Amino acid sequence: MCAKVASLVERGRPAVEADELLWLALERAIEIAGEAATQVSAATRATLPEVAWKELSAVRVVLAHAYHRVDLDLLWGIAADDLPTVAAALGPSSGTDDDSR
Repeated sequence: MCAKVASLVERGRPAVEADELLWLALERAIEIAGEAATQVSAATRATLPEVAWKELSAVRVVLAHAYHRVDLDLLWGIAADDLPTVAAALGPSSGTDDDSR
């Protein structure tokens, strides 16, 4: 999901905002990344303290249940600033489109 979000961010915020389907794709990819974060074991989380696991999980809850309150600036910040940190922490395999990860 990090790679998918990165590909959307590369298009630039104006392009994503201009296309509702791209914006919805961005929201969904972040939601899936947040769900994946909830599945990471405590032991793995402890080895990657630079990842804001709790916050990423919380974003998933907002996107899934309080979608009417989504802050577009905050969502873009997560996509452009926070998820690259997650991808870097997870290593090279997080930058692929391998759905097994």
